[in-house]
Amino acid sequence: MFMCASPTIISFWSSGGLNGIAASFHFLLPEIKVTPRKQKTTNKQPQEEAPVSEKRIASDNKTVKPNKRAKAVKKRDATPTDTDTLNDTKPVKRPRKKKLSEQEMTFPSRVVDSAKKIGGHVSTAKGIYNAILNARLIGANAFQIFVRSQRKWESKPTPKDVQERFIQDCKKHRYTADDILVHGSYLINLANPDPEKYSKSYEGLLDEVKRTEALGLKLYNFHPGSTTGQSSVEEGCLSIAQAINQVHKDVPNVICVIEIMAGGGNTIGGDYKHLKNIIDQVKNKSRVGVCLDTCHMFAAGYDIRTADAWKDAMNEFEQTVGLKYLRAMHLNDSKTDLGSHRDRHENLGKGFIKWDAFSAIVNDPRTDGIPMVLETPVPKEDDKQEIYTTEIAELYRLIKKGKKQPVSTKKSAKKA
Repeated sequence: MFMCASPTIISFWSSGGLNGIAASFHFLLPEIKVTPRKQKTTNKQPQEEAPVSEKRIASDNKTVKPNKRAKAVKKRDATPTDTDTLNDTKPVKRPRKKKLSEQEMTFPSRVVDSAKKIGGHVSTAKGIYNAILNARLIGANAFQIFVRSQRKWESKPTPKDVQERFIQDCKKHRYTADDILVHGSYLINLANPDPEKYSKSYEGLLDEVKRTEALGLKLYNFHPGSTTGQSSVEEGCLSIAQAINQVHKDVPNVICVIEIMAGGGNTIGGDYKHLKNIIDQVKNKSRVGVCLDTCHMFAAGYDIRTADAWKDAMNEFEQTVGLKYLRAMHLNDSKTDLGSHRDRHENLGKGFIKWDAFSAIVNDPRTDGIPMVLETPVPKEDDKQEIYTTEIAELYRLIKKGKKQPVSTKKSAKKA
């Protein structure tokens, strides 16, 4: 059943929408008048538009950058003076640093026959053989490297030709296996009582020791590790000694160098007695040694700030561990005070240890013939590690007359 539309609806459509409604219901709605909107008028005179490059925002007075098209038109029609102004507004491109060939480089002088083997930790980026070049650029008579990424478990094998080039470059520039220290990965923890984690640490140790041997090197330095609070110090020391005994079986010749630590918490190695405990349980004692890090010693509580204090610390080391086990040193100042148990390296003379200590160290005959390596902070902008060049030269300068005299800080084209 259909209903007929009312006259009102028909009127709506026939009259054209709302106008139709208004006409149909004129007796109900008041008359609606639509007044057109008035345009705003202003008395301001139109101003000449400023050039695109000179427009400014009144609210914050910032310059509006011209778009590319406007800039091109401006440059096309510019007078010489305008062009100069445009050129001044362009961003200045920094010229790329020219990569010098080795023949174009200059190197600090080296006293290669010095009894003191002082150097720094150097980069192996773009080829492990670049470590030799980087060592020469800082005037080093010794150096330290990583043989793989220190913060990853897996690394690609070192190609045979790269290994051979490293060995040949060392011979060419008079760096021997006694002058070079390999630093182990920070991930390795041979004191971890967890069987799975210990196994992974040992595999990492084995890989790095094999890489060390393949490069013709023999001094492998590593951090002892931590018990993680799950075992005693004695058990941790035994675990480390067992790992050393096993790697001695798996890889010939390489010497495992245990680094003294800052101590604190569950860390092993912050006490001479810890080092003795480990060494006592190593079967082949000719292939184990100790690296004394000055920052770690100081943070662990061994005062070395004066010549007498250094002498006392070394006498205690000789009595507790044995001087014959001293195979390397790390030369670092400390950002924290004596006994802080915090491993915070600082540039020489700028921390709590000061220069008197380092003067005593380089003048002590007990440090002859071992690599003494800087691990002090290097500023990001110091891509040539010039801070190491300065610190190495200063350490040689401190050596008393009668010993081999220091290297010169003056640049020389002569290559060692």
